Amino acid sequence: MAVELEIIHGRDWLLLKASRKRSALKGILSAAVGAAFFVLIGYRYVDLPVLLLIAVLGGVIGFLQFTREKVVQLRVGRLDFETIGYFGDDRRGKRSVSSADVQWLEYQEGSAGIENADHPEGLYAVLGRRSACVLPGVSPQQADMAISEIERKFPDMAKQWSGRSSFGGHITTLGLTDPQ
Repeated sequence: MAVELEIIHGRDWLLLKASRKRSALKGILSAAVGAAFFVLIGYRYVDLPVLLLIAVLGGVIGFLQFTREKVVQLRVGRLDFETIGYFGDDRRGKRSVSSADVQWLEYQEGSAGIENADHPEGLYAVLGRRSACVLPGVSPQQADMAISEIERKFPDMAKQWSGRSSFGGHITTLGLTDPQ
C-alpha cells in the first residue's frame, strides 16, 4: 500500500508523518484466520454458542488489528531526530538520533534476511559506520522531498552534510561546478 507523507512546519521543528492504511481484503483474511484459530483451539473445550461468540470476537479483533492505520512520525529539531512508531527492527516505538551524529540523510531500499533481520525501505540517517531508519516506508521521491524540507528548515544541517560524502575524503572531482 502507498504511504502518505504529511509535512508540518513548527517554529523550531519539522514534523514528518508517514501513514499507511492496509487493504480491507487482507483484513478479512486476517479475520478468517483469527476466527479459525479460536475454533480449532476451543472446539473440544467450549459449547458451540460460546465457541461461535469467541470466534466472531477473534475475527473482529483480527480485522480491526490488521486494517488500522499505521503511523510513524519523525520530529526534526536542531538537536535531534526523534521517530515515534514502528520502524524496522527496533520494536520499542521510539528512537532518537542526535543531529550532531548524522553525517547525511539518504533513502535505502528495504531488505530482510538473517544478517539484517528487518531493514525497511525509507529515510535513513547515516551515522559513521552504521545507519538508523528515521522514517520507514517512504518512497525514494518522498525521502528526497523530506530531505529537501529538512535542509530548507535547518540550513546549518545541510552545511554539515555537504562536507561529508559516502566516499569520505577519497573522491576526485573534476571541478566543473567550481566558479572560474
